[in-house]
Order: sequence, then C-alpha cells, then structure tokens
Amino acid sequence: MAKRKFLKSTNDFVIGMIMLALGIYVLLTDDILRGPIPVVSIVHPLILPDTYVRFIGGVLTFISAILVVKSINFFGKSETKGFSFAISREVVLTVVCLVAYTALLPVIGFLVSTFLLIFSLTCIYLRGEKTGHGKPPLTRKEIIKNLIIVFVYTVLLVSFVYIIFTRVLYVDLPR
Repeated sequence: MAKRKFLKSTNDFVIGMIMLALGIYVLLTDDILRGPIPVVSIVHPLILPDTYVRFIGGVLTFISAILVVKSINFFGKSETKGFSFAISREVVLTVVCLVAYTALLPVIGFLVSTFLLIFSLTCIYLRGEKTGHGKPPLTRKEIIKNLIIVFVYTVLLVSFVYIIFTRVLYVDLPR
C-alpha cells in the first residue's frame, strides 16, 4: 500500500500558513497604527485609523485559511506537489519597487512616489506579458505605444485614488 501524502501542495500550505499568521497578527495587535485619532472618528467609531487595516487583515486571514484547507489532501486521491521556490526577475523588481516606495513616500510625497510605483510595476509586468513565453521582442513603436498607455493609466489611477482618499474619505496623504 502506498504511503498517503498529507498535502496536495506544499507551496500553498507554507504560503497559506505564513499569510494566516500575518493576518492574525494584524487582527490581534492593539497598536497596529500609531498617531492621533482624527476628530471624525470621535463622532463615528467605524472611522478609526485602523479600521481599513483590520479589514484587510480579516480578509487576509480568511483567504489564507481557505488556501491552507485546500492544500490539505483529505481523501488521498489528489496528486501531490512538493515544495519549490523560484525567484523570478519580476518578483525581485517588485520587492525593490516596494522598498523604494516605502523609503520615498515620506520624502517626495504621495503623488510622485505612488505614480513612480504604479508606473514601474505596470511596465515590469507588461514587459513580462508582452515578451514572455518565446514571444518576439517588441518594436520601438510598440514600446512607445505601451509607455503612453501605461502613463495615461497611471495618471488616471493615481488621480482617482487621490480624489477618493482626500475628498471622499478625508484622509491626509503624505505631501
């Protein structure tokens, strides 16, 4: 009789457990955000500074729990996959962009740093989409066209987010 494997996907289980721990940490930490409580939150208790962060933590916990449960081989009929960890160029560049964004946000403000982040990440993943899997390289004309599209998309997205946060939610963003 063959030995039954506990997990269908070790990668899903490991990542699910890490994200589950992070989600629970965000939900249970008392001082997840620091700073003065805005006047608006005194009037309405659901508008506390940590409400959105705790909501995201709850969603992360829920989705991570689903991933962990789906990775378990309850009936022993599924094929099992071992643990494999690959780092692609896109993953490394994404981490570099996020670290740079975190460092630059207080220095150059929300608009410029968020524009640079969204523009960079969109270009990184668009390049992978357009030239990956043996596709021919882009021509100069296609590159310029894609850069214009990414620029317009980034301007619209950052403008929309800025308006929502400053005009609708009354949040002071870093300047």
